[in-house]
Amino acid sequence: MPVDILTHLIYNHSAATVKRCLPLAALQAAVECYCWYTAKGVNKLLAALDGAPCAVFLLSDEPVRLSGSQYADIQYGFICRGIWENTYLELLKTTATFLVIKFEADAVDFFEDLDTGIKPLPGAWRQLRVQLMEERRMNRRVALLDDFLSRRRKPAATGNHLLKRAVSLIKSRKGDITVEELGALLNVNYKWLERNFRSYLSVTPKWYINNIKILYAYTIMGKEEKLTGVAMEAGYYDQPHFIRAYRKFTGTIPSSLKN
Repeated sequence: MPVDILTHLIYNHSAATVKRCLPLAALQAAVECYCWYTAKGVNKLLAALDGAPCAVFLLSDEPVRLSGSQYADIQYGFICRGIWENTYLELLKTTATFLVIKFEADAVDFFEDLDTGIKPLPGAWRQLRVQLMEERRMNRRVALLDDFLSRRRKPAATGNHLLKRAVSLIKSRKGDITVEELGALLNVNYKWLERNFRSYLSVTPKWYINNIKILYAYTIMGKEEKLTGVAMEAGYYDQPHFIRAYRKFTGTIPSSLKN
């Protein structure tokens, strides 16, 4: 998804182009929110994931392209899970509207189709996209999403509450926590964390922590005048450590170093 949506959801980072709606109460154990995002005047957006599944609908007629470490031509949208680094959405036009269903970390217990990696929208999801594009009223769009997901939700699913607590702790610490500290706070061992993070989020606990940390650093890039300030605020050892992490995440070095 566009990185502005993710940083807005995790850190409440200001994003005027993001509109967020909550799902039906009965769905909130598995679905975090619905987000509409309009990109204007750009032809390339940094894309990112936080491990949890999401469904991305392209509510525009023109396709987009994933480039960088991921490559795919997107006609209608896609479902994905895991973590992306150095991945971009290239727009064929300078305006595009996206709808993102952001699922909870344990959503694979509640729904089919939320596979690892990335795949095009399955048939029923494409039909939902058509309905969403035909309906212009926001409340009706939310009702369509609620109805669709309610019908597809597994009735007996209970989820993984401990995993969600682990994810919440990492986000509340802005990624400034070790795997050992996380295990101690949850009273679980490393093997439990490794097994559950890989099973539900397709990444190791350490990779997840590093991803949340760099996302936080990305949100404060415009607030700190110097990279050393960003590095210290985000919990990196020093500026070179932060620059390596930033380059891995975006595929480039911070703009202030290009000048």
